[in-house]
Amino acid sequence: HVGCLVVVEAVSGGRLLVGVLTDRDIVTAIVARGADPALLRVGDAMGDELLTVNEEASVHHALALMRHRHVRR
Repeated sequence: HVGCLVVVEAVSGGRLLVGVLTDRDIVTAIVARGADPALLRVGDAMGDELLTVNEEASVHHALALMRHRHVRR
């Protein structure tokens, strides 16, 4: 029941957000193309155009950004 994973890269002193992998990414990038998932890496399918907001932003603002960019997750 997981539809989305946050992808991070190890950097000195922590982790850096580099992308998001959704169940839809897997279907469109791997299954629909007939690719072998055992031969691919998360980076081959993940979305890397990140939309972020500050934790102090209002939920209304975040929702407006998501709607404008057609982001579901």
